[in-house]
Amino acid sequence: MTYACANATANAQGMIAAASGHFAHKVTLYDRDFREVAHVDDFLVSDQVGWTPPAHVEAGNGGDFYAVDQHRNRIVRISPAGKVVTSYAVPREPEGGQGLVEDFRVWEKGETLFVLNRAGQIRAVGFDGKKKWSLSAGAGHRNGGFDVDETGTLFAISRDSDTLRNSRPTASPPASSASR
Repeated sequence: MTYACANATANAQGMIAAASGHFAHKVTLYDRDFREVAHVDDFLVSDQVGWTPPAHVEAGNGGDFYAVDQHRNRIVRISPAGKVVTSYAVPREPEGGQGLVEDFRVWEKGETLFVLNRAGQIRAVGFDGKKKWSLSAGAGHRNGGFDVDETGTLFAISRDSDTLRNSRPTASPPASSASR
């Protein structure tokens, strides 16, 4: 595997994508036998902005991969063959360093990215770049966690909590329920 690996994921077809920051600044694709197939290295890194991109990669239900290029405020969609399909703008909110994307999940069916920023806010952003809603779910980078299922329901838990919150997809701020 490429060094400085932030995370890795696999799609349903068995392709593996690994996000590596620092000087590598790429998503490397491997087949199910861990042979490198391709890589995409169009992620902004420098002494001025930092060396973390891509900090995260996700597999979509359709087989494509999504990687965060946080210093360009975008999510890059990558085919299993290693081709950039498109990129999705993610508005930085709030402005400045707290608005950088820390983590994200993708819901392809609903054309929605669930983006966690450094301020601990989760925003639902459409593939069109428009914010649908946001919430403070108590989850943050290395502080609790969140995920989204195939129906677009967001699940979040804060650190030191025994309550899992879930929010159904809507165009406005979601109603939330809790389960133990």
